[in-house]
Amino acid sequence: MQAPACAGENFRGAEARVILLPAQAGNCSSKARGFSPVKSVSIQFLIIAEAQGLEELIALSINAKDYDALKSWQLASWCRKHGADEWTLTAMSLKGPKEAAWLESFDEATKPFRLPTAKRRSLTAQRPISQGDFIKPTELWRLNTASFAVLQEVLPEGLFHYQVEKGSWLEYPVLYRRGEFMLGVVSHEHEGIVRVTNTERHTLEAEGFVSRPRGLYVGY
Repeated sequence: MQAPACAGENFRGAEARVILLPAQAGNCSSKARGFSPVKSVSIQFLIIAEAQGLEELIALSINAKDYDALKSWQLASWCRKHGADEWTLTAMSLKGPKEAAWLESFDEATKPFRLPTAKRRSLTAQRPISQGDFIKPTELWRLNTASFAVLQEVLPEGLFHYQVEKGSWLEYPVLYRRGEFMLGVVSHEHEGIVRVTNTERHTLEAEGFVSRPRGLYVGY
């Protein structure tokens, strides 16, 4: 029997087949519609994952020291080329929404790309922190050529920087691939995470994108 595609936290593009084999020992009692009860029958469940597309996702640390504005956008473009299809950005304000009127132009520019709010993995959470706190309702926009241009316009110095205007700013850019976290930055820490398969990791390295085993402040 064919199982649906896996949407697990650490695997990409997975499909699985379930094969039932009689085991040599043990007991299992079952009663299914249209079948008589079966006694003293042991079933061994073997979950065999299809090799194609099943690779564990690896979280790699990235640092602003290794990325100027151009290089950070090249990394974002690489992620888009390799399947990133959503993005988010967090609006911050020190003085309240009335002082953040300039954000209205951002809302207007991104309106055509807005998607329904959905739960997504973030790199930030309120203290005290538990693992579940990182998954929360997130404003989302479709990632395409036009929305990518808007993202570049509001973050002119690249993914690792933010521009404060009248006490308000946009930060914490994150790209998602089929609902999974792929690339994100905690702007004020100048660190982030790129989450890829091991095969993609080698491709990143070959194309000159630097990563580190772990960050000082930001992890996954």
